[in-house]
This record gives sequence, structure tokens and C-alpha cells, in this order.
Amino acid sequence: MLINQIFEIDSCDDVELNIKRTSKLEYRISYDDEKEMKAIVFIIGGYGANANIYFLDSYRNYIAKNFDVVTINVFYHCFCQRRSDVEKYSAFTIFEFWVLGRIKSA
Repeated sequence: MLINQIFEIDSCDDVELNIKRTSKLEYRISYDDEKEMKAIVFIIGGYGANANIYFLDSYRNYIAKNFDVVTINVFYHCFCQRRSDVEKYSAFTIFEFWVLGRIKSA
């Protein structure tokens, strides 16, 4: 039977940019519990992958169903770059005042 699970874990801070992470890192796994797993497949979506979460889920399920693998989607930091069909994963815009000044002078 195909098993789907969603996990959220604490993430690390971005020491390079000096950003404290408060959001959780989400990943989703799919596997068939009636098969012997032979590999782990990570699907890392590119820019705009959050636009259709259903597509990500169905693609992960297809691979897990048709191959003897555990398939994992990672919703990494900055994953939400575009509007999504699921509001939780939609991008939003916040401009800092200093950024607005740079945009106006460009």
C-alpha cells in the first residue's frame, strides 16, 4: 500500500547571512510498504515548484508506486517563490524602506 507522510523539523540558522530560522523545514515522503526499498530518491523542485503542490505530490507518488524506492520532496527555505495553489506555500511581498529607496533610484 502506498504510504504518504509529512514531517516538519527544526532547521539550522543561516550563519552566512546571519538569519535566525524560525520556520520549520518540511519534507514529504512516499513509499510502498509492500515493496523492498532499493533506493532513496530526493526530488528537489526548482524555481516556481511551489506553484502546484498537487503536481509535486502526484509526481512523488508515481515514482514511489512504480519503482522500489522511497521518494522525498523537500520544501527548502525560499521554496515559496511564486503564488501557489495552496495558500501556505504562496509567496508574499514585504518591502523594507531601505529597499524601496534603492528601487526608486534604479
